[in-house]
Amino acid sequence: MKPSVQLWLEEKKRRLNSIPIEEELRIGKLKKRLGTKTSSAYRTPIGLSCSHSTAISINAAAILLEQNNFLLNQVIELEEKLHCSEQRRRQEGERLEELQEENRRFITRIAAFTSFRDGEELILREELIREKIYGEQERSRAELVYSFSRSLLVTCDLGITNCGREHRRKGARTAAYSPL
Repeated sequence: MKPSVQLWLEEKKRRLNSIPIEEELRIGKLKKRLGTKTSSAYRTPIGLSCSHSTAISINAAAILLEQNNFLLNQVIELEEKLHCSEQRRRQEGERLEELQEENRRFITRIAAFTSFRDGEELILREELIREKIYGEQERSRAELVYSFSRSLLVTCDLGITNCGREHRRKGARTAAYSPL
């Protein structure tokens, strides 16, 4: 390999292993807050090198790692909760569909019972009307027989001939129908 290519690869490897400029600036601010100064001996053209990290940057990395683990655990818990809630929602949806189907069946049964009850109600009304009509017919017959027998008695009292014989013959027939 040519020395220039090798030098270029080493430079690229060093850049990839180094901390990005934004992170170096942030670490510098943290060090200023904590009261330590960055020494110029550890500076590279790009910034601080990872190979020359201090105890503070190791602590900061450990804290960031703990925070990342904590956040990762929270994300995992939230994903589990989301999965459980989706499964519960799916089960509740299935239960809702079952209840809707059961509701439709009950509505159908109620409609059938209502039509059956209405049919029975119509039959009972018809029987009631028939009984009323039959009672009216019986009452009318009784009144007719009564008025007919009275008219026979009135005609006999007026002295119509052979009334007694007819009355006796007809009286025997109509006596069974007479309400008196």
